[in-house]
Amino acid sequence: ALGDGKKICRPSEAKNRKIARKGLFAASAIQKGQRFDEKNITVMRPVSGLSAAEYWDLMGRKSSRSYKKGDPIKG
Repeated sequence: ALGDGKKICRPSEAKNRKIARKGLFAASAIQKGQRFDEKNITVMRPVSGLSAAEYWDLMGRKSSRSYKKGDPIKG
């Protein structure tokens, strides 16, 4: 078999890592205290707040602040 089975980011790939990853954004205005749901959260590039991997962890939680449509969701 070829390789050692470990996946690592090569230097040539590192510059694309941030723009290739997806993050969570407000799909509509979200008021402080409003619960996050599939209607007010969307996934877009590039990541500039929470990672898209945290989508299901965020669902049902209350927002600690207000967001405008398109704002990145912060932790």
